[in-house]
Amino acid sequence: MIFKEINFYQTYNINFLGQLSFLLGTFFLGSVLPLSIIFYLISILISFQNKIFQIFKNKFNNFLLITSGLMIFSNLNNSFNVSSKDFFDIWISLFNWLPLFFLYSCSKIYLNSIEKRVIFTKFLIAGTIPVLISCILQNWFGVVGPFELFNGLIVWYMDKLDLNDIAISGLFSNRNYAGLWLSTTFGLSIYELLNLQGNLYKKIFIIIFNFLTILFTIFTFSRNALLGLLIIFVVVLKKFKFIIPFFSLYLFSNFLVLNTSINNFLELNNLSNLKRFFILNLDNILNFNRIEVFSISGRLILEKPIFGWGASTFPEMYEMSGGVQSTQHSHNMILELAYNYGIPIALLLAGFVSFLLFKTIKTVYVKYSENEKNLINKCWIASSLVVTISHLSDITYYDGKISILIWVLLSGLECIIKEGQINSLNNYSFLQKSYLKSP
Repeated sequence: MIFKEINFYQTYNINFLGQLSFLLGTFFLGSVLPLSIIFYLISILISFQNKIFQIFKNKFNNFLLITSGLMIFSNLNNSFNVSSKDFFDIWISLFNWLPLFFLYSCSKIYLNSIEKRVIFTKFLIAGTIPVLISCILQNWFGVVGPFELFNGLIVWYMDKLDLNDIAISGLFSNRNYAGLWLSTTFGLSIYELLNLQGNLYKKIFIIIFNFLTILFTIFTFSRNALLGLLIIFVVVLKKFKFIIPFFSLYLFSNFLVLNTSINNFLELNNLSNLKRFFILNLDNILNFNRIEVFSISGRLILEKPIFGWGASTFPEMYEMSGGVQSTQHSHNMILELAYNYGIPIALLLAGFVSFLLFKTIKTVYVKYSENEKNLINKCWIASSLVVTISHLSDITYYDGKISILIWVLLSGLECIIKEGQINSLNNYSFLQKSYLKSP
């Protein structure tokens, strides 16, 4: 049983309850979000109660606290310029950020050692089993949802297949969400695959789990998910030979996305049509949906660069600016933050995440690259890179499952950095003592 993995917590006290609640929140995150949130809230409250003074002494936490204040101030500024509906929406949108900043700050006590991050990985793997089951039911048995419990509080979407009935989304509402979840999970589950231990049944389970995770990640035909698999193979395994096959899959998924019916392609039965189909001219590039959305987003940002326009106003402003795509956001997280809250906040949060990533990479790959225990840290970096890079061309953040997972991963990055600093101090102290004892 997976719960045997937490037996290194010998003291069954309030701290144990917090750790267990955090792990149960992780277990239910992929399939039963409301229950997951309840467990995470319990773990947050326990962490905050025990570490209230340490939380506000941490420079990363204080940075997010300042950012929260700036977001609130931005909303106050925008409240005078929006409709009553948008007024409500821009304040509700803060729940996508402020509670997750708090989750980041309070999760570190549950991730501050390699052992705890390994346990987190095991619970995330176990919690992804329902996601894989939903993919199996949808792809192999043609089961179509949505399935709801408690008046829609819990929903497994399993929508009708799209992209010529081959792309799957599982219990998520969108194939891109499913693809990102699976590719991010694989970034951590590959640790178990490379560190196979235990009895035969456990080894078989890990092999099957990773195989299905890769398979259904590909079947989502999400370009970012396929790119995520490539990132994981290169970062963790340093297998650059995977670049060619995954780049081929990436191109194929682009073909499917841009041409949702292969029959339409087959109708182009003469050379001139085929030539026109494949050749991109300047007009085509400028009208490509992402480029068009980025372009309009940039123009709108420059009109209100300091405080932005306010969250939830983008679809209306995009359409008023001549946009022709059906889009709810800017498809780039930096642009999204700049549009919603202003360029300063976008730069602050982009810089925050970039610093965590670069500092962690330096710690893991430069200082302690030969340490065998660093494998879980490398996998953690790979998963963090997957979710970060994916948000440069798409935004899956507004799915609660994904946004929670992102901030937990970022919290783990800071823990890895702190571990590296402690190891450096310990090594320095050891060298000092050795030098003083030498004749």
